[in-house]
Amino acid sequence: RKESDLIFLDGMKVLGVPKWKRIIMYLAVRIFGWKYYHSHTIQHN
Repeated sequence: RKESDLIFLDGMKVLGVPKWKRIIMYLAVRIFGWKYYHSHTIQHN
């Protein structure tokens, strides 16, 4: 998950999103994304 979030951050940088906005969106994904990510993780037994 962390790698995916870093790819998201890098993509925003490539697209020219202002640094302050990148940081806010990245932190939002890190803080709130776990719920969605966890519910869609493949369960390994």
